[in-house]
Amino acid sequence: MASAATDSEDASRRLGVVAGTEHYGAGLRDLSHVPREVALVRSVLGDMGMDIQDGLALDPSADDLRRVLSRAMDDGTRTPHDTVVFYYSGHGYTTNTGGYRLATFRGSYGTSDDFATSISAHELAEIVNEPGPAQVVVVVDACESGAAGDAFRHLQDMITALRGKGPDVYLITAADRIEEAHQMAFADAFAAALRTPGVPTGMRYIEATALCRDINYRMRMRGAGQTAQCAPSPAAAHRALRAFPNPQYARQRPQHLPEAAEGSGWAFCGRKRAAHELVQHVSGVDPDPRPIVVTGPAGWGKSTLLAWLATASDGQPLPTADGPAAERVPEGCAVLVQARGQPWQSVLRDIGNELGVSYRGPEPFFRALADLPTLTGVLIDSVNRVGALDTDENDPTVVQTFVEQVLVPLSQVDTVRLVVAAEAPLGAIDMREIPLADAEYFEPADLDMLVRGVLTGRSGSLHRHAPGHALDRMAAGVRERSEGSFLRAYLFAVDLTGREPTEDEAAVQSSMVDVFQQQLTRVKRDDPTWARDLLTPLALALGPGMPDFPLWMDIVHRLSGREVDHAGLEHLLRVAGEYIADSPAGPGRAGWQLRRDEFASSLAQRHDLTEAHAAFTEALLSTLGLGEDRRPRWNTADEYARRNFAEHAQRAGVLDGFLLDPDFLFSVDPLRLRRALTLSGTPRARDVRNVLDLIHDRDRSDGCDLARLQFLALAHDQTELARNAAQANGKWTSAWLHRAPADEVTVVPGVRGGGYVVVGTQDGGALVGERNRTGLRELQSADDPVSASGAGLWNGRPLAALGTWSGRLTLHELDTGRHHSLEDAVPDFHRVVTCEVGEHGLLVATAHAWRRYGTAGGDERHVDTDGLVLASAATATVAGEHRTVGCSSGRVAVWEADGRLSHTFRTPQSRALTRIVAHEDRIYTASDDGTVCASSLDGTDQRVVARHADQPVTSMRVLRTAKGTSLLTTGLDGTLRVAALERHRQGEPAVPVDVGLGIKAADLEDEATLIVCTNHGTARIRL
Repeated sequence: MASAATDSEDASRRLGVVAGTEHYGAGLRDLSHVPREVALVRSVLGDMGMDIQDGLALDPSADDLRRVLSRAMDDGTRTPHDTVVFYYSGHGYTTNTGGYRLATFRGSYGTSDDFATSISAHELAEIVNEPGPAQVVVVVDACESGAAGDAFRHLQDMITALRGKGPDVYLITAADRIEEAHQMAFADAFAAALRTPGVPTGMRYIEATALCRDINYRMRMRGAGQTAQCAPSPAAAHRALRAFPNPQYARQRPQHLPEAAEGSGWAFCGRKRAAHELVQHVSGVDPDPRPIVVTGPAGWGKSTLLAWLATASDGQPLPTADGPAAERVPEGCAVLVQARGQPWQSVLRDIGNELGVSYRGPEPFFRALADLPTLTGVLIDSVNRVGALDTDENDPTVVQTFVEQVLVPLSQVDTVRLVVAAEAPLGAIDMREIPLADAEYFEPADLDMLVRGVLTGRSGSLHRHAPGHALDRMAAGVRERSEGSFLRAYLFAVDLTGREPTEDEAAVQSSMVDVFQQQLTRVKRDDPTWARDLLTPLALALGPGMPDFPLWMDIVHRLSGREVDHAGLEHLLRVAGEYIADSPAGPGRAGWQLRRDEFASSLAQRHDLTEAHAAFTEALLSTLGLGEDRRPRWNTADEYARRNFAEHAQRAGVLDGFLLDPDFLFSVDPLRLRRALTLSGTPRARDVRNVLDLIHDRDRSDGCDLARLQFLALAHDQTELARNAAQANGKWTSAWLHRAPADEVTVVPGVRGGGYVVVGTQDGGALVGERNRTGLRELQSADDPVSASGAGLWNGRPLAALGTWSGRLTLHELDTGRHHSLEDAVPDFHRVVTCEVGEHGLLVATAHAWRRYGTAGGDERHVDTDGLVLASAATATVAGEHRTVGCSSGRVAVWEADGRLSHTFRTPQSRALTRIVAHEDRIYTASDDGTVCASSLDGTDQRVVARHADQPVTSMRVLRTAKGTSLLTTGLDGTLRVAALERHRQGEPAVPVDVGLGIKAADLEDEATLIVCTNHGTARIRL
């Protein structure tokens, strides 16, 4: 095996398996360029630090491929972070049955030897989806290779459905399913895209989608006529691909200031008191250990002050105008990290990187900092801009969380002296303040010094040799114009380097933005709008900014009509780097954006923003490609598209058109999608937001999001979205029977097959329908509201019993439609809490009494509860005797068959009891604490048998099916659970169904169908 050095910042091993076939048999021509392709890819992967698998390169047999790939997937030494990259170049073809195959050595086409001399895409997918490495990249450089994606998707869907585990698999194909792959076209573009990727230097790895975009750009430039495609597995779509390190990667350190570049004329000026106090603090000379916050408006030099201190501590000081009089900074006394655009965990990780401390969670991290041998200053810039850059601005909770999770613990570590920069003081922590805008910290002469340095030191300045009095006059004028801002003073001075001053420079009315615009015209003097046109996409990009060259070039063309290439953007980054920032987008991610919001606004306003964001929308869509259903392949979306597409579409006014695609809804970032839906405000956007809020209200791993989407979309009258979700759904499906809010349901078998569904509505009415049929009709109006309902077979006939709030009871014969009232059923005329119909007859209970009617029709005596306030009652049949059990909010009561109260007991449930059912000698109680407890009749043997996530249990029902007897429970957590009751089946796991919406009641319609009641109505769910 040819070995390469391991990346110093990433200890994971990467293995490259590179092969290709030059010589073929009948029906296929030889491919003379394959040896060059194989050598090129081996070389570029080796240069990236991969170990290259020996023993397999040219003309392998099908068995050779299987053997080497299988060994690469499991060689006994793999670690969870390892990556395998497999590249194959050769002939590929689609068979008559639709499968895709790669021909190997002496492979034929159209003969009886075809299968023996080839390997199918399905076989390849099976091998690389075996557990082993964390990530696998399969690169197929062959004709029609896009067709291989069908086999990969089918297998990965099966793995997902079975909740199996395997590596993240990325399939990259050189051509679409109907395209020819030209020799060297893909390999050349692939190698070039890996060696000189058009991504920010702060991007740790090259994303698969960015890689494909770059490959397609390069192939298009050479007229190849083929389109590379990327198809990640479902799990891989949400994790960063770590196979291809960015060779240009440089961890962006906040002290790297673009304005400090050679020839800029910039230098750090003055700020002596602030600098002195910070040095004293971080070096430990100042005995006061309290943190310091450096405050001031934007542009007043907070970031520059911290960068000066960090670079001097690092032994690489910034250009400093004070010369020998500058404050001396002890080497190694401070490190600087950037909070802007970062989650708080990433800030802690960056601090750890600077101090050589691994971050494995907050508590061990702070303990490790406390064990450092020396005192160190930790400087954190832009804490007021912590968190994602595209979240709502000035969200106080984000900053507050940062203070609590980062600043407070750091301030309590004795080995750390903390300094932060913010536009205003921070609450909830005791900090000293250095307010740069106050007179005690601001010297106007510092601005004069900065301006003079730019005028005399900047490359190409017209005033390099100006006399001292002229420089003094210009500096004083610029200082007055800048109003104390170092940023303004610098930009106004830069502007002045290219023109003659006025008599009174302070009277010049050009703004900082005007200066920026003027400087752009000087970038390319023969084409004054060139830099402006190329920078405009950065002004419109969302979040951390533009992710790669191909997207940037596409947007430039769509907005301005200009054609620009890699070289043009690289030149722009060199000559206009002062205005462009590599902005962090999380660990190892970055984007290009303009350094100042004012600059971005000035460029963005030159365009119709609706059309501009439509350009982004169309460009991002063009990178996805279309699936067989002619919808965008959202699983191929890169991080930028997942995070920002929804908001681009919203700003373009086209978001509604994507809200009917389930793949879109589940592929993009849910928080940013929610923000776009809120900003959109259309009826569809509001409904979809409500649906997604229910789906994302907690973490779920049951693989049923599409089923929930169908169910909830129907609940919100989004029928087309529900239909699309049902087409892609492999779990359970749903249909709504009635839209009246409901809270009771019972399914009753019929005398001659069929049967009935009886539903109690929340307004006090009752509905009835036939089993396995659509629709429900009114059974009883809500004039006298129904408070309890029950249904079952009484004397072999389907009967519904409806009790009301006023204490009346009505019996409905479901097969005849007749009904009659039992006038004396509830003599105390209290609200009926239970109507139970079954083989034991009819049990009716109110809060203070219960009565039982036998199957022969005779009624038994009225039983008073002796002060126990019943919430629910049920029948427990033991040895042929029908006992009555009931629960109040805190106790369970058991009555003998003759009506005598036997005993009461309590359950371990912490909140009110609401329901009770019984099966043989076990009593089951439901509680508002989300539990169901099983108790013996005497209350001595008790255990919790179901939990509903601390949400009230809303219904229970004993089910008897061909499989045995089970307990069905529902809760406001949106789940229903089916647990076996027989002792020999109690080890079986409970079967949960989570619909995403609070369930009021449910019953089993048949072996695979449930009827559920919710606040949105009654639905049928087919498992």
